[in-house]
Amino acid sequence: MPIALNSLVALAVAGLTEVGRDTTRTWLAATPGAEVVDITNQGFSLVIHVRAPGTLPPTTTLMSDLSGRLPGGIPVVLERSVGESVDLGTTS
Repeated sequence: MPIALNSLVALAVAGLTEVGRDTTRTWLAATPGAEVVDITNQGFSLVIHVRAPGTLPPTTTLMSDLSGRLPGGIPVVLERSVGESVDLGTTS
């Protein structure tokens, strides 16, 4: 039974992750240079990692969209990086 339960939990987490990824990609679609870097689960919290050099769309829109697709009560965290690259030169 524990193996079956573990498999069921893993399947549920994978489903939440995929819904989070698809919903976030749609939310970022009109933002030039923005991308979903990763989606992780910490416990049952959904942590969304995005890279965007400019302004993000309203996060209330993303939460509304996620709320329409995910079960209630799941905490969501958005982590953003600007994706800046710095050319350091060449090693000597």
